[in-house]
Parts: sequence; structure tokens; C-alpha cells
Amino acid sequence: MYERKKMTFDRHCIMTALWVVMASLSMLEAQSGQINIQSEVDKSTITIGELIQYKVKVTHTPELEVHWPSLGSNLGAFEIRDYKLFEPVEENGQLSSVIRYTISTFDTGSFVIPPLIIDYASKNDSARQQIQSEPLLIYIKSLNPSQDGDIRGLKNQSEVSRDFRTIILIASLVLLLFILAVVGFIYYRKKKQGISFLEKPAPPPLPPHVIALQKLDELKKKQIYIAGESKAYFSELSEIMREYIAGRFAVITLEVSTFELLQELKNKQPNLKEVSSIESVLSTCDLAKFAKYKSNEAEAISTMESAYTVVHATKIVDESDTQTNDGPADKPAEATALPTNQNEDSPIS
Repeated sequence: MYERKKMTFDRHCIMTALWVVMASLSMLEAQSGQINIQSEVDKSTITIGELIQYKVKVTHTPELEVHWPSLGSNLGAFEIRDYKLFEPVEENGQLSSVIRYTISTFDTGSFVIPPLIIDYASKNDSARQQIQSEPLLIYIKSLNPSQDGDIRGLKNQSEVSRDFRTIILIASLVLLLFILAVVGFIYYRKKKQGISFLEKPAPPPLPPHVIALQKLDELKKKQIYIAGESKAYFSELSEIMREYIAGRFAVITLEVSTFELLQELKNKQPNLKEVSSIESVLSTCDLAKFAKYKSNEAEAISTMESAYTVVHATKIVDESDTQTNDGPADKPAEATALPTNQNEDSPIS
């Protein structure tokens, strides 16, 4: 092994010497052409993986243009980790350009940074010439040098005896105590607030037709149309019907016109027979709300009866739902007549 390392070192030395001779000849030729190149590293002996700052400086007259190599330059066994080309700086009537490489390698031994070949040409002549830097010898040491080699084999893993039954028992006890603590805290909070620990589930939501019938009954009891508040009456009736249609047929009814509502209802329920009745109720409500329209008590009663009829005719009948507020569930119930004044046709505004 020693002889092989010695042969490798000798070979690197011979190659370095050849590169030095070639670089010297190139430098002599370049100096005569008013251009000079210098190369240096911040350290020539490093440990494996350590970074090296490799800098190449070219000094030339302003009449020359320097063409630096690309990032993929061949630096032998060294890997380019960073690359920076500085702007030219004028020094004593000449321009100095510097390129700096940050390089490293993960091999051990002696390695040479090969010469960096740079093209240059005169501004008045497109023919390019070349100049190259000096090769630099770098020695890379191992982190843990030894006679047995750079990399040692792995040692056998040591076995640590464990009593898994004890670990599982302790973990179970800790988990049980944590659960008891959480349950106790919740019980204490609820008892302090006067809430039962086992709360009853919330009742299921009422069907849309039950809600609509309840609201129609409440509107009927208010008798606000008698007091001359026909707009408020028809506005509330329209809102009740729109909420029912939205819950019963899953149709968007808010912030849309009656025409748009009916179009979407026809698209989702093409076989619905009560569409004309719904249109009649909503159209009458729109006239009373938005137009200068004088309605009377008879029209208010008729519109309310139509709303009851629509709800009863389109509701979803459940087996347990045998009777509603205004009649049996198996057939539409007639709406209770609204109280009227002596003059049935007297206008209300």
C-alpha cells in the first residue's frame, strides 16, 4: 500500500512539473503581448471536504478583451461549490479581472488544480489567443488518519436489556390517569355552570312545511292587513313562501327575482304542478310590495289561502306525520278564513 501511494504521489509530481513548464512558456508569450495571469489558493493543505478559495487574476491592457471560461470549467478532482467573476478594475493604466472559485474534494492524497485556460483577443482583431494559469498542488488529509485505513468498519451494536412489560404497564397507567383527569375537569366545569354532564342531543330540525305553516298561522293572527299595512303583510308572506321553497326544493330564493326563482324551480322540478300557484302568490306579493297597487282584504285572504294550499300540496309526508296544524297530512287542508271587515272590497294600502 505504501508503494502504491508513493507511485501515485510521484505521478502527480511529474504531471505538476509538466504543467508548470507549459504554464511558464504560456506566461512568457502572454507577457510579451501585454497580458499577465496569476493564480493562487488560500491554503495548499486541507482536510477532506474542506473548502478552498482558488483565485485567478488576469492583468491586461485596455486594448485586449478577456473571455473567461464557463462555470463548467475542468478543475480536475475538485468540485466547484461556488463561482464569482468580479468586475474589471483599473490599476496603473491596465485592467485587472479576477475570478474566484470555491472548490473542495472528498478524496485523500495529493491532487493538482489543472491550469485554467483563458481566451483573449484584441478589440481590433477577432482572432483569439489563449493564456493559462499555473497548476497548483493541493494535499488533502484524512479526518481520522490511522494505519488501518481511512475508513473503519462499524462496531457491533450493543444490546440493552429492556423489560417491555414494565414499560407498557407504566404507559397504560399514565394514559389512564390523563383520561381521568380530562373527564374530571370537564365534569367540574359543567357542574359549576349548572349543566348536566350527559347533555341531551339537540332535537332534529323541523321539516320546511311545519315551519312554513307555523309562520303562516302567526301572520294570520297579526291581522296587520286590517290596519292598512298591506305592504308589510305581503312582504312577510313572500318571505315565508321563499324560505319554504328554498328548504323544500333546495332552490336559491334570496336576492333573486320571482322570475329567476321560478326558472330555477322549473329546471329542478319540471313535473311540479304547483308552479303556477307559487307564481300567483309571489307575483301578487311583488305587486303589493313594489308597485303603487291598492290591494283589498279579499285579495289578502285569497293569497293566504293559496299559500296554505301550496304548502300542503308540496310537503313531504312522513308516516309519523298524520296531522298538521291546519288539517290532515294525507290531503291538503283548507285554509281558515281570515277575519274581514264589513266592507270586503274596501281597499287597503
